[in-house]
Amino acid sequence: MQLFVLRHGNAELYANTDAERNLTDRGMAETSTILQASLTDLSSVTSIYASPYVRAQQTAAIASELLDLPVTTCDLITPEGRIESVCQFLSSFAADEVPLLVSHQPFVGGFIDWLGDFEPGRYIMGTSALAQLSVSVLARGCADLVSLKQP
Repeated sequence: MQLFVLRHGNAELYANTDAERNLTDRGMAETSTILQASLTDLSSVTSIYASPYVRAQQTAAIASELLDLPVTTCDLITPEGRIESVCQFLSSFAADEVPLLVSHQPFVGGFIDWLGDFEPGRYIMGTSALAQLSVSVLARGCADLVSLKQP
């Protein structure tokens, strides 16, 4: 399975709740730049799933526009998402489906570290970072990091 993981763009520091934080102009611009630079790789994406948090939804909307795909909200990929639950969700996908997950730290970093069995923190997932993985089995250590692009 091919899998893309995108961390939301730079967001405002404060809002009424963490879930309500909006992207900044910088966050929108950096996300757009990363996605446009990755259009060839992203051409295989068949679906976009985003955390319900505002900044992830806004980031996914940029991807949706560029890839001409709808966004599906996924409650499993919030900052506190559980790797096991996300793997179970992804295991139900058809073999030819290529999802783009739009999420947050600490989930995205931990998920990539777990899939690749990397030393924690080896690969930094800054805001608007896009990782492409080739996953043989949805289990610890069963993925190769194909690319990691940062703004």
